[in-house]
Amino acid sequence: MSRVAKKPVIIPDNVSFTCNDQLMVVTNGNNKLMQPLHPSVAIVQSDEGVSFKPTDDSANASWAMAGTTRALLANMVKGVTDGFTIALQLVGVGYRAKLQGKQVTFTLGKSHPDVFSLPAAVEVTIEKDVNITLKSIDKQLLGQVAAKMIALRVPDAYKGKGVRRVGAVLKLKEVKKK
Repeated sequence: MSRVAKKPVIIPDNVSFTCNDQLMVVTNGNNKLMQPLHPSVAIVQSDEGVSFKPTDDSANASWAMAGTTRALLANMVKGVTDGFTIALQLVGVGYRAKLQGKQVTFTLGKSHPDVFSLPAAVEVTIEKDVNITLKSIDKQLLGQVAAKMIALRVPDAYKGKGVRRVGAVLKLKEVKKK
């Protein structure tokens, strides 16, 4: 049984939450996020906030989905109020990034530059050509964009060169000896 699903999500006064036709909508001014509600999950609204429970109490998978739905709603509320940021760093000689409109051009030691098109909901700032800050109200989309940028040049295991999150611990291998 999920304890996460039972914990209520507190909706602030400036945020509105509606659920119509199995679609959860969270809005705050111009910020609006939508998420479909899984058919095995029911919403329980109270004075404390919004919590979730499965429509079929006997299935453990339904409790897990209720907990996941609660976490998704909590991320939606935090996204429309504060937003999310991810900081990336380019490590390597000659590794650079340049912002041109809604495209980021990466120079990552390949024979060609990598051009990365950004979704409309993600904002990017680049400092000193190597520090990239991604901002968005949608946590799922932001994480996916960051993962795709990291996949352009995954940090190697010997020197640590590549695209990585700031503060990520990277365990380097020892150089092979003869």
